[in-house]
Amino acid sequence: MTINAVTIFSEDHRDEMVGLGTLIGMLPSLMNFSTEPPILLPKFVIHTRINFPPPELPEFLELTMIDVDGNIMMKHQVETTQIKSATDDAIEKGLSIVGMAVNIVMRNFAVTKDNEIKVHVKADDQLVFSGHIVFRFPEDTAVPTQ
Repeated sequence: MTINAVTIFSEDHRDEMVGLGTLIGMLPSLMNFSTEPPILLPKFVIHTRINFPPPELPEFLELTMIDVDGNIMMKHQVETTQIKSATDDAIEKGLSIVGMAVNIVMRNFAVTKDNEIKVHVKADDQLVFSGHIVFRFPEDTAVPTQ
């Protein structure tokens, strides 16, 4: 089984009454700040769309967010019931691909230095890079890294 995944970052996510979600304040892949660190983002949303062919479904599905230094900032294991529900829905509708969205809302997300954040999706033994965002501060205000 081959999975595909793409991650988009935004300022917020809203669940609509019709069962759909709306991303608010899409973020660019490069954010240049004009002030010195730290910057506190009230919300930082990781929206990842994952696709795979039915009827196979991954037994294990996990998202990991890693910073430029290789530190794990967040890990999220997708519930097996969510994977099964998305797969059953695709099969019932006769679709050739299962599509599922995973939204992770991080509150009071601090950006303390120049950083590149990457998101990886692991499905069983397959690892897929799904997206990244770069944070930059002016050179004269960036906090030196060790």
